[in-house]
Amino acid sequence: MKVKRILHILSAKEFTEEFRESFLADVEEMEKLRGDPSKRKGLLGFLKDVIIVLFFYEESTRTRISFEIAAHNLGARVISAVNAGIFSSVKKGETFYDTIRTLIGYIPRFIILRHKVKGSAAQAARIVDESGRNVSIINAGDGTGEHPTQALLDWWTIYKEKGRVEDLVVAVGGDLLHGRTTHSLVYLLSKYKGVSFIFIAPDNLQMKKDLCDYLDVKGVEYEKTSDKRKIKEADVVYWTRTQKERMNTNKIYTWVRDLIYRLFCYVDTRYVITAEDADSMKEDAIIMHPFPRVGEITRAVDKNKRARYFQQSENGVLVRMVILCNLYGVKIRK
Repeated sequence: MKVKRILHILSAKEFTEEFRESFLADVEEMEKLRGDPSKRKGLLGFLKDVIIVLFFYEESTRTRISFEIAAHNLGARVISAVNAGIFSSVKKGETFYDTIRTLIGYIPRFIILRHKVKGSAAQAARIVDESGRNVSIINAGDGTGEHPTQALLDWWTIYKEKGRVEDLVVAVGGDLLHGRTTHSLVYLLSKYKGVSFIFIAPDNLQMKKDLCDYLDVKGVEYEKTSDKRKIKEADVVYWTRTQKERMNTNKIYTWVRDLIYRLFCYVDTRYVITAEDADSMKEDAIIMHPFPRVGEITRAVDKNKRARYFQQSENGVLVRMVILCNLYGVKIRK
């Protein structure tokens, strides 16, 4: 099967059936290559001396480091700009266009971009396309928009743990309004037959309207609820934190609220998954989380056989190795 080669990764909506089938086969092959000591060193030649720029306007642990390790595993050279919004010319007032246009001029092969503004990765890709340079933009998170590479590793985790992606009930909980990982995952999983969703969140953090409209057009079933007990019906539970950094909350109010929580040890368990909650789930269900975790899944759940979030995180290196190879045109399967 010949798959149309892509230059950028911007949205999970762009992952066609042909792309997904080929990508899945590539991940399975890459997993074998990494697991074979006699072949592992050969991976260093896949992207030998290719220059990769990680330009992150926002903080990151897993995405940035897993991309760096993936690049090093393939022999690439990595240049990282962490908190670029503070420690770059952006602080002096430089426009986004000028920053991206300048980076393109240095002719890296990849720019892996995280930005606080929705649509920024797509804008960067347009700047690249207008320049005519062979530079791939990878969206590593654009504000409340999407996180498509996270969706790919989440999708691979589900496939690996469940043996399928079709005919699943997926409960997605937490901050669904601002959570870009949930947006990309829903866009991706909605492409599969028999997948339905349960969106579990308070009304003010429920799934955004445009994504629900998208599901309506596609004929995908979903339910909105604030009842955490609905996780009992799910095959996959995907839980997320409240993204305080996306909210325009009064700083004094936030400080007082957090102080009260600390003094009186108050915990709102309506959206916290406990060990008891995990035990109430289907025997073969799995629990996932894109991390960071800030209390919405208790550590007691880590011992539950359904917990898969650390394996999910580990899958990031493997999947991002395949992403880089695919965009560069490396043939993983001989």
